Amino acid sequence: GELNDGELGEEELRAWVWEKATRGDCGPGAAGGGFYLGTDREGTAVYFCHERGKETVLDRRLLRKFKRKGAGYVVYADGCTLGEEELRELGIAFRKVARDLKAGK
Repeated sequence: GELNDGELGEEELRAWVWEKATRGDCGPGAAGGGFYLGTDREGTAVYFCHERGKETVLDRRLLRKFKRKGAGYVVYADGCTLGEEELRELGIAFRKVARDLKAGK
């Protein structure tokens, strides 16, 4: 089915994305606000850049807000202005957030 981000509370939405990012292999992610969700078993820091009703774009300004370092990064956002080579150099796997998220079974 589909999950519209307006149907879930912020914590439920964060938990859903964390589950997708780690394939359910890491227990709960970080609670509370901010974009950082947690670090998976391989040391990859997971960020969910989401603000209800506002588009978030992965760019240099947003990167400066990332305080937690990781062996690599998975970043979920609405869009990205960084090129593929720059993402690779920074160790970032970008994942586009669909405002209507697909619920996997």
